Amino acid sequence: YSILVPRLLFVGLAAAGYYRSTKKKKHLRRLQRNTRELKSLVRHRGSNCLHQSLMLTAQLKAVTSRHTIAIKQSYDLAIAVASKAGCIHDVALASELAGETFLRMGEEEMIGTYFTDAVIHYNQWSCKAKVDDIKSRHLQYLDLKKLARSKGKQITAVHISTIGFNGRKQASDDTIGAETGIVTSMTPVIPGAASTGQVGDVSSKQDTYTHTDDDDISVLSDGSV
Repeated sequence: YSILVPRLLFVGLAAAGYYRSTKKKKHLRRLQRNTRELKSLVRHRGSNCLHQSLMLTAQLKAVTSRHTIAIKQSYDLAIAVASKAGCIHDVALASELAGETFLRMGEEEMIGTYFTDAVIHYNQWSCKAKVDDIKSRHLQYLDLKKLARSKGKQITAVHISTIGFNGRKQASDDTIGAETGIVTSMTPVIPGAASTGQVGDVSSKQDTYTHTDDDDISVLSDGSV
């Protein structure tokens, strides 16, 4: 599982890049296949790889659609889920991918936000190579004031109540799905996380959500809206 998930993600991301540059259908088919396999893993093995699945879904939408709002919502959902899971490297990666997508689409009002957030999270992850890479290629889009304010800040997760997956055949009540489309736990399970409040702690507060369908990815509501 620990090898399969990153392989599906990064081979899928590579396929998206190849399809974008060559328009060869074999690369699109690879991207679609990897996206389906990640969704299946979420349904049957739990939500630990939910944000990777959402990230690849956003990339698939980015190379097959020109609907800016739908693409933005897909990236934002992947970023929010990764942040809640405490995976700051994936927050950074999804933010960078979103920035590159909107740069290609010419959506200049969105570019700076995503590249700036990518730099902030790569810096929090202590990945100086990626910080320097983005600064060297996209310095003109970065919010330098926001970057300055972010220095020295502690890493914090985004608290969200509207994330999830449209699971149709999931039997477990501790993952995403069940035939009713109910989510009873959005906290990834990481073996060894024992104390309350840690990422992956199965004793953490659980929430219940309902879903609406959208390409097998659901934006869920906790009923407060």
